[in-house]
Amino acid sequence: FAVVNKTISHIYTSSPLVLVGSEKLATGFAVNKRQYTKQHDCSLVKSEVGMAMSSRGSMSRWLFSSCHGLGSARSVATLFTVNKMCQVRHFAARKGTREKLRKKKVKLEVKKVEFIPHNLRNKDKLKAPTALRRVVDFWKNECHDDVWIARYHRWRVYSFQEAVNCHRETHHPTVYNMPDAPLNVVIELDMKAEKKNKFLDNLNRIVAVPYAFDQGEERAILALCKTPELQKIALEAGANLAGDSELIKDIQSGEVSLQDFQFVVAHLNILPELSSLRGLMKRKFPSNKTGNLGTDLATMVSKFRYGIQYTSSKDEHEEDFGWIEVAVGKLNMEASQLEANFAAIIQDVLSVAPKRETPFVTRCLAACPPSVETLKLDIEPYIVGLKSQEGSEEVGDEDEGADEVHRCTYQKMEKPVKKKVIVRKRREAREKGQPYINSRGKEIPVKQPPAE
Repeated sequence: FAVVNKTISHIYTSSPLVLVGSEKLATGFAVNKRQYTKQHDCSLVKSEVGMAMSSRGSMSRWLFSSCHGLGSARSVATLFTVNKMCQVRHFAARKGTREKLRKKKVKLEVKKVEFIPHNLRNKDKLKAPTALRRVVDFWKNECHDDVWIARYHRWRVYSFQEAVNCHRETHHPTVYNMPDAPLNVVIELDMKAEKKNKFLDNLNRIVAVPYAFDQGEERAILALCKTPELQKIALEAGANLAGDSELIKDIQSGEVSLQDFQFVVAHLNILPELSSLRGLMKRKFPSNKTGNLGTDLATMVSKFRYGIQYTSSKDEHEEDFGWIEVAVGKLNMEASQLEANFAAIIQDVLSVAPKRETPFVTRCLAACPPSVETLKLDIEPYIVGLKSQEGSEEVGDEDEGADEVHRCTYQKMEKPVKKKVIVRKRREAREKGQPYINSRGKEIPVKQPPAE
């Protein structure tokens, strides 16, 4: 019995084996900090505990030979039953181990994807190439007859009077029966800026026209000036409301809402008092650049009340192509009145043209809905000579410049094909031993391959 007691005490002191009651050992016990269940047989228990008792002689061999014949771990527990909990040794982790584990954990940064509207998704993944909106027809033949195939000839150029007469024929009571249809003009623009690879922003302007017409909208105008005489002039010109510093106080208090007015014009004498409304007016604040700040109130009010407002648009694929579609009048107006309005719009568009050699306006078309017919207009008589940066030289012929813009666009389209043709012609000339003649008629000697 002394050997057995020593063996049991050796198990408790040298091996971290915990025996707490026969029932707990039968269902589950801890050996070397690993969990075992009753599915493990006695041979496994023998191999684990036998390492601690290998030096105890014949008593140890007799003990485990008897254990080998038992049917379950419950028999083993009856030999090593303890009535109270034994002490278990728990060792702390190595210094710096937990810190190293934390560093190993890589934090995945979740990138927030902004919401993209359905009409803007997958725009860069278009499979089919988009067609160019700018018409390139300078290389086609001119038409010299009343009937021609438009596919193989240039667009015919009409004067403004001829275009108006053509649209009046299609809107005659016997055809469309719309004699008062609006006459629209489409102005195509080259939106390249002065610097390379830079483009202009969209235009949003109002131009005063000599012959006003019903545009289907009413514009509310607010006029600000000091003297009662100027207020009377503004009201007579068409302003809805005119006032001085008292009106400014009413706007600040909220009695008068700026949302009821589309445009605000102001005289220079009230500009110091007007600075307190800069935060409320925002884009409506009068300035010389927009043309709603000055001394001639009557002209400013009539311009914003009866003038023609136009905006430009840019193609999403061709950034250098823009256009303006605006109505210049109605067909029942005199042709001279329509022409005067058209000339005023063209001159206003050219006033904001960038300072570069190529022209800003490339082409003008006249259209009149519901007809789909569009006629190309001759814009040379209405172009005012634009000065260069020195202020002395004028830009050349607009049609020649427009052809130059079209020519550059066409060269971009045919560049890959043209290069292949040149390489083929040079190869043929080299094989024949003849010089190569380019498109300008210049003779270029062809380098012969070295003799073997």
